[in-house]
Order: sequence, then structure tokens, then C-alpha cells
Amino acid sequence: NSELKTQLSKAEVDESFYAIKQRVSSLYFAFMLSQQQIQITNELINTLDKKLAEIEAGVKQGVIREDGKYVLEAEKLQAQQDLSNQEFQAESIAKMLNVLTGLEINAEFDLEKPQAIIPDQVNRGQLKVFELQAQAAEQGKEVLKKNRMPMINAFGQAGYGKPGLNMLMNEADTWYMVGAAVSWNIFDWNSSKRKRQQLAVQQEMIDNSKEQFLYQLNTEKQQYEVEIQQYQTALQNDEEIIALRKKITEDFSSQLKQGTVNSSAYIEELFKEQTAKITKQIHEIKLNQAQVSLQILMER
Repeated sequence: NSELKTQLSKAEVDESFYAIKQRVSSLYFAFMLSQQQIQITNELINTLDKKLAEIEAGVKQGVIREDGKYVLEAEKLQAQQDLSNQEFQAESIAKMLNVLTGLEINAEFDLEKPQAIIPDQVNRGQLKVFELQAQAAEQGKEVLKKNRMPMINAFGQAGYGKPGLNMLMNEADTWYMVGAAVSWNIFDWNSSKRKRQQLAVQQEMIDNSKEQFLYQLNTEKQQYEVEIQQYQTALQNDEEIIALRKKITEDFSSQLKQGTVNSSAYIEELFKEQTAKITKQIHEIKLNQAQVSLQILMER
């Protein structure tokens, strides 16, 4: 009926938003990652500026060779170029988000970290679609069954005339007639059989599609759960790695200031510390993304 068709259309529209939600989620976290890279690159540039000031003072004092300053200046220029590329990437992602969401954000927009609430059971709109499709097929069976049953039509007629129903009497009289008629199309057995077969095949296709959908969903669910566990485990070590890298960088910074190591050695350790920080940020964002993706996968 029309109400069932309306419900089915609504359920199909709801499910169609799933791909859009996943796309927006992917862009959202890519934007967050770009912002984190921009922040860490800015920190690197500030660190290089401070170290350049120390190097110049050491060069004037004759403690550090002047070529050490060139290494730091070259790395600062590279970091500034990286920063420009990262800001361009963030702006590009922001524009795509704006198109999909109607927002007006830019590279400096402060995004909040979403809190994922993962449901205990699947509540996707596609399950509603399968349910309504099954109801429509069942209704088709009922309609077909009713159409195969004999139809009884009652009728009645009354009047007043001269003569009445008795044609032998030349007098005016009231009259009435009642009766019943039975109609039964006995020649459409093949047509009904084909329709029943079509409905049976349709029901089987719905069941198979639902089974395949749940199988695929469960596979993706397990993948996200593995990712969540993976990133949670990685984050347990990230803080310790960063702390150790920071100590090493500070030690090399002190040695560079004293002229006992060159700028290249210091830069190498500084980049290792930066890499450790970026890795931690990636793990945090990827963990959050896996949790949100799992929520989107499970809910309508």
C-alpha cells in the first residue's frame, strides 16, 4: 500500500546517507591530522629559530663553526616549505568539508574531538529496508490469494409500476427483486502460479541480501575493533618514546651549544623527536576515527 511504500522510501533515503557520513568522517579526521602537522611544524620552526640564535652567538664567540648555522637555516627553509604545503592541504580539505556539510571553515578552524558512542547492536537503516521489502512481498502474496478466491456479489432492486411483476394483473403494484451472483476466473492458474513464483524468488533475494549485508557489516566491525586495539596499544608506548627522544634532543642541543657535535647530528635527533610526536598524534586521531567509523557502521 501507499503507506508501506512511503516507509520504504524513507528507509532507503536514510540508508543512502551512510556513505556520506563515512566520507564526512574521513575528511573530518584528515583535517584534524593536517592541523596537528601544522602545529608540530610550527613548533619545529620555533625550535630552529631559538637554536639559530644560540648558534650565531656561538659563532661570534668562536665556539661553533659558521657552517653549522647553514645547516639549521636550510632545515628551517624546508620546514617553512612543508608548512606552506600543509596549510594548502588543510584548506583543500576544509573546502571539501564545506561542500558536503554546508559549513564555512578554514585551516584555522578549531575542530572538536568527536566522542564516539558505539551501540551494542546493529541499528542500520538497511535492516529496515529489508523488513519493509519483506512486508511488501507478503502483502503481494495476500493480494494474490484474495484474487484467486470466488467473488460473491449481492444485488437488490425495487419499484412500482403497472403492471407489477405479475403480467396477468392489470393493476399498479410495488415489486422488488433480490439475488446473488458468483464470479470466479478459473482460467488464470498459470498467471497466478508465475506471480507466486516471482514473489517467492523476491523473498529469497531479500533474505540473501540481508544475510550478505550482515556478513559484510560484521567483517567491517571486526576490522575496526582490531584497529582500535592496535592504536590503543601503540599509544601506551608513544608518551615514553617522546619523553626519551626529548631527553636525547636536549642532550645534543647542549653539545651543539658547546661545539662538541655538529648541526647535522642535532637536526637528526630533533627530527626523530618530531617524528615521535607526529606518530602519537596520528595514533590518537586514527583511534578516534576508528571508533567513530564503527559507530557510523552500527547505527542508522
